[in-house]
Amino acid sequence: MNKRLYDILKFILQSKGKTSIKEISIFTSVNDRTIRYDIEKINELLLAENISPIEKLSKGVLFHKEYEKLEDFIKNNSKDIFFNEYRQTIILIKILFSQEICINDLCESFDVTRTTIKTELGEIRKFLKENHLELEPTGSGLRLVGEEENIRNTQLKILNQYRNIISEKNIEKRYIFNLINGYFKDISITEIEKFINYVAKQLNIVITDETYFILSNYILIMIWRIKHEKFIEKINNKNFYSETAEFKILKKGISFLEANFFIEVSDFELAKLTDYFLGCSNFSLNNSAYKEWIEIEIIVKKIVLQFKKIHGVDLTSDITLLNGLVNHIKPTIHRIKNGIKLENSVYEEVIENYPILFKDTKNALEVLKNFINNDINEDEIAFIALHFKGALDRNKNNKKESKNVILICGYGYGTSKLLEQQLKDRYNINILDIIPLNQIKNIDFSKNI
Repeated sequence: MNKRLYDILKFILQSKGKTSIKEISIFTSVNDRTIRYDIEKINELLLAENISPIEKLSKGVLFHKEYEKLEDFIKNNSKDIFFNEYRQTIILIKILFSQEICINDLCESFDVTRTTIKTELGEIRKFLKENHLELEPTGSGLRLVGEEENIRNTQLKILNQYRNIISEKNIEKRYIFNLINGYFKDISITEIEKFINYVAKQLNIVITDETYFILSNYILIMIWRIKHEKFIEKINNKNFYSETAEFKILKKGISFLEANFFIEVSDFELAKLTDYFLGCSNFSLNNSAYKEWIEIEIIVKKIVLQFKKIHGVDLTSDITLLNGLVNHIKPTIHRIKNGIKLENSVYEEVIENYPILFKDTKNALEVLKNFINNDINEDEIAFIALHFKGALDRNKNNKKESKNVILICGYGYGTSKLLEQQLKDRYNINILDIIPLNQIKNIDFSKNI
């Protein structure tokens, strides 16, 4: 089963059993004659599994009366279908989560030569090197070596890419999803979600869907590594993390995970977990989680005052703007100081639609730049510019008879703010709130939304 045969089977599945040689030819970019040969090969494989073949009707029409069985056929023969196309990914997963591999075993599993496996390992080594990891020879194969923090970060990249079953109608990724989940089969995701919900409630924050997914994946890895006696034993800026409200709440609630999974979580582990809660894009329902950041409140007022001088509009009494900036700037400072890049940039959209606003925001942020003694990158400036755009709109005359709207966006607060702004520019609407999908159950739909 090669990739093209597999693609043809998927195409027939998507067409609910009825298509044509011409349509498949266009889809696969090969000629009709090749497709006819491919259909013959597929039929041989189907007949060997006692599945009825694909029928060739007049005018090149193809029909399979039991097309539902094709999906089962693909699943049952996943090794033949996936191993060649996704061999490198599968080997990488085995290395990251087993941490030791035997080349002979890989040759047998994939039915290929040692030369082929060594070629794949050459590419994998490059990826591992980029993530500050390497492979060292053992008596029977190769072992993964590197700092515990780097191993977890690389594992997290893989989980973030392949563990989202909600969007995985893609059969290849679903196969890899199942492969990864096999390592974590004894760890309850439900209990992890309960813990995240507890922390979010204590911090009085709403966590975006994207962030929720990342946090869930990291905690899954943390529990699994601790169970295998792999610990984080050092972390930069531990004292900084220990003084945050996030750390204190995590410290208070971590016994929930410890009791459920029979593990002990050290302060180093808690500091690393705090890093993820601080660095993720979340937004607060109110200012309570940030009251200890008195300096930030003062800085925000100075920024808004500076914006008034530059842009000529007084927004100093806009409580929504002030609270929004206080809540936004705390994680912004954390990202800047730790070199964390925003995943969802809105810079291009902002600079295209609001170039003057972007420039004025950048100049107003000189106050923050001097406070943290660090340059503020364009992505961060663009997000903050959206706060000012919302305030400027509120400063205009109130629109009459506007529709009440709840905006649901799971890809981050910055993306939501940009979408909110574009909607307000085009429609007479009153956006009551912006929430991620995981909070939809909390909406009161009696408010004529």
